[in-house]
Amino acid sequence: MEAQYKIEHGITMPEPRGRYPKYPLAEMQVGDSFAISEGDVAKLRAAVSHFGIRKGRKYSIRCIDPVKHEYRCWRIA
Repeated sequence: MEAQYKIEHGITMPEPRGRYPKYPLAEMQVGDSFAISEGDVAKLRAAVSHFGIRKGRKYSIRCIDPVKHEYRCWRIA
């Protein structure tokens, strides 16, 4: 049976591309905030929960204007 893959040595692996974060949670200091739309609230809540547990930070998301459906996310600790 003939091998269908050729093993090669000495090929360098490219750097990982990675993903850019959607929300600026890592750059935030205590007291900083940013605005979000109503459609992103559920995704942001999940991201904040996961990121906060991993990094030991706390965030709060509040509705600023119920008529315009405006929300903000604050880093609180």
